[in-house]
Amino acid sequence: MVERKVLGKCLRKNVACSPQKARVVAKYIKGMNVNVAMNKLSVLDKNVAVDFLKCIKSAKAQVDEKYKSVKADDLYLGAVIVSDGMKGRRPNFGAKGRMSVMVRRHSNLYVTLSEKVNGK
Repeated sequence: MVERKVLGKCLRKNVACSPQKARVVAKYIKGMNVNVAMNKLSVLDKNVAVDFLKCIKSAKAQVDEKYKSVKADDLYLGAVIVSDGMKGRRPNFGAKGRMSVMVRRHSNLYVTLSEKVNGK
């Protein structure tokens, strides 16, 4: 297994999308080149794709600021992690005086960028 150095990272908290839906997009873009992932996310028909795009742009800006010698073509998405964020709970009133709880889930998005190792 090749050990890669993390060059840039970004964390977005409490994105208004359930973790189950966000993990579908995370699995789709994991391991891609940064430019390819940004192009695919810009045309993807998912609401959370916009938040992933902002996160990748932020991490890419970090790399551009810290490491002047790294080209954008050599950057790849390393870890793309989706975890549970806060949960909003509201009452859902039913018939005959019953009540249940409606849960609105949020996600935390974590993206890291790594540099491509020669030929791997």
